[in-house]
Amino acid sequence: MISFFTPAYRKVALSFQVLTLLLPLLGLGQTFTGTYPFTGVTSSTGTTDPTPVPTATGVTFGSFSAVGTPTNPNATGRFSFTSWPVGATDNSDSFSANGAVDVGKYYSVTLTPQAGFVLSLSSITFTLQRTGTGIRQYAVRSSADNYTANLPASIAPANSNLSVVAGTIFQVSDAPASNTVHLGSTITVSGAGYTNVSGPVTFRFYGFNAEAASGTFSIDDVKFTGSTTAVNAPTISDFTPSSGPVGTSVAITGAYFTASTTVAFNGVAATSVAVTNATTLTATVPSGATSGALSVSTSGGTATSAMPYTVTVPTVAVSPSSLTGFAAAVGAPSAAQMYQVSGSALNGTSLVITPSNTSFEVSLDGSSYASSASIALGGSSTLVATTVYVRLASAAATGSPSGTIANTNGAATTTVAVSGTVVAPTVAKRWTGAAGTTSWFDATNWEGNTLPATSDDVVLDHRYVAAKYTVSLSSGATVAQSAATVNSLRIRPFAGDSILFVIPATNTISFIASTSVAPASGALALSLARTTAGDTALA
Repeated sequence: MISFFTPAYRKVALSFQVLTLLLPLLGLGQTFTGTYPFTGVTSSTGTTDPTPVPTATGVTFGSFSAVGTPTNPNATGRFSFTSWPVGATDNSDSFSANGAVDVGKYYSVTLTPQAGFVLSLSSITFTLQRTGTGIRQYAVRSSADNYTANLPASIAPANSNLSVVAGTIFQVSDAPASNTVHLGSTITVSGAGYTNVSGPVTFRFYGFNAEAASGTFSIDDVKFTGSTTAVNAPTISDFTPSSGPVGTSVAITGAYFTASTTVAFNGVAATSVAVTNATTLTATVPSGATSGALSVSTSGGTATSAMPYTVTVPTVAVSPSSLTGFAAAVGAPSAAQMYQVSGSALNGTSLVITPSNTSFEVSLDGSSYASSASIALGGSSTLVATTVYVRLASAAATGSPSGTIANTNGAATTTVAVSGTVVAPTVAKRWTGAAGTTSWFDATNWEGNTLPATSDDVVLDHRYVAAKYTVSLSSGATVAQSAATVNSLRIRPFAGDSILFVIPATNTISFIASTSVAPASGALALSLARTTAGDTALA
């Protein structure tokens, strides 16, 4: 619509704020209606309303402020700014998508219950004005849901120039003259977030779908209706348990607990508090807490326990603190070693055992091994000495693996140092006895029909010969046919029959005249070449 300049709507500037206070009704609290008249606003007062705020028992009213707007109002005696989202067309109620709420442009005000009170709000009413190209739609949101949804809107008293459209959005007609005062914008609030709240509540007024960026969104005579109720200070009568580590759930009994009750352990706030009713709550001992008094706080005040809560420090002990000398060949685990772990002041969940090096594995029964283990505490704060088995895993690569075994409960960790050696796997040369003799030097008695070489690891077992048998280097008590050198020799009858290996009594060779080339008398009959630490030559 086209309009000519007309003097701005004005009110008589009052030197006092409008405030209606009603006497408490049936002990339900003191009702109030706090009004913002904006009488102190001028075109140079900036984005914060300088008018003295309303006052009422039990609640503190904040000042209105404008966010995302020009630095000064465009009118006097009301809260009025330009530069709102554009989207409306003159003489049309069809708005473009560009005219949606801009969450960065709004008017804001906060109401805060005073110490010892809770606040309940019921409604907000206000008047609206706009210039000829001003906003055509507006809405109110609050911090109760982080400004997500528009609050319930209605028009009371009825005003033919105002309506509420889908999405609980106020809409103003384009017909009235510029700066006409529109009465009836009403917001109704109730339920959680607005009833018996002990923390601040902030409201934001959004204007949008202006016909031009120079158009205005003006609010005036904003009235908040509600009540405040005095809250009794909480008391603490008992708590249990009286001690425990971080993470312990503590049951506190007393009086006058509310849904917004907070708990602190020697000044450190608990991050988990569950209020069962006005006399019972539970709180979890927070990280960083130390021994000292418990405190319970509500809007009515703070109660402090007469006796301290003792924060116990979890301790995990191990013995011994290191395990060394593990030895294995690739493809086979090492022999196990053991240590014992115990603990006190634990959190009652579990103690987790984890090697830092995947070459090692652990077990709680010496039979089933894995990359980690867990000891369930079943709610107990104490762990009696428990045996933990450690070994090199069969998948460990060659080398000298080392690391630690961590024993962890909550923030408490104690480690056991571990180290060992992994060698290449043994490729065995086995006795077959196919020649039907006992002589080491008969090639047909060996796998492949060849004599053991210097690099071979010789195994005498029952893979080929189930019965008892004898292998002999000597042709007499002190005479060997020849010298033999191999990498290693293992005799492994296991559960089978006995295996007899015969060498000269002194493991030396005496000169043999029939040998065309004989070693000097006194040479070793059998030499073992392998020297790697952890190897067993005769087993």
